[in-house]
Amino acid sequence: MNDEYYLLREATLLLKHQKNGEASQLYEKLGRLFTQRTLYQKALAAYQKALLLAPAPHIYSAIAGIYENLNQKFLAQEALSHVSINPSSPKTQITPQEEPQKIEVPKTIPSSSDDVIRALEKDLGIKIEILPQDSPFYLKTPLEELPAESLLELSIGYKEMGLFKEAIEYLKKALVIAKKPSLELTCTHVLGLCYLESHLYFDCISLLEKTLQQNLSLPKELRLELLYNLSSAYELSGNDGKALFCLRQVEKEEKFYRDIADRIKRIRGKNTF
Repeated sequence: MNDEYYLLREATLLLKHQKNGEASQLYEKLGRLFTQRTLYQKALAAYQKALLLAPAPHIYSAIAGIYENLNQKFLAQEALSHVSINPSSPKTQITPQEEPQKIEVPKTIPSSSDDVIRALEKDLGIKIEILPQDSPFYLKTPLEELPAESLLELSIGYKEMGLFKEAIEYLKKALVIAKKPSLELTCTHVLGLCYLESHLYFDCISLLEKTLQQNLSLPKELRLELLYNLSSAYELSGNDGKALFCLRQVEKEEKFYRDIADRIKRIRGKNTF
């Protein structure tokens, strides 16, 4: 039995008995394990659950370390701003400006063991489900003061934690104020991925179709990426014909791009065009 599965089972039992503090410690340990294995997205999800159960400044330090490894300096600084331990004092104190009380812990924990297990399994990527919609990681820098680059970085961080609603919100704000075409295209690319992972297929299709039509001289790598994602959105929305069309466009430029051969074969196997 691997370490991750053992920790999840233990956390399940503790949550069933409303022992939030101990479950939080197990989630924290799970986050450390994932970090050691460079599985940063899973580590962030584990630390997020630890914070929801029992907020602690040192968990923010761990989150900051992950963002440093991902070269997301702004998010690392925001996470460190929640660390309020004063090493020069014999007692651990929290400075007034840190306002840790803004972190809200859920008042209830799912009573159904099946619900709890499903939520826990999501951390390991065992099942595809919607992650919690609220995050304990709040910004201290007002959104209106953030440049488009920081909003993009912030949205990527939320995307990695599975918080697509927040990621989409920040990406839309970034697109409004972005001045560089390259930055705007990057925001669009990430926004399309967020729509796709949020099952907002028609939003994804509308965004990517418009981007491809208005930017005919896109770099090859980005164009193929957008076409690939667009094909996924079409397929998942039930439009296999257009999905196949997009894949064929990719195939013309790069025959062995990702898994397009398997996808084309699968789509043609269930349809007659």
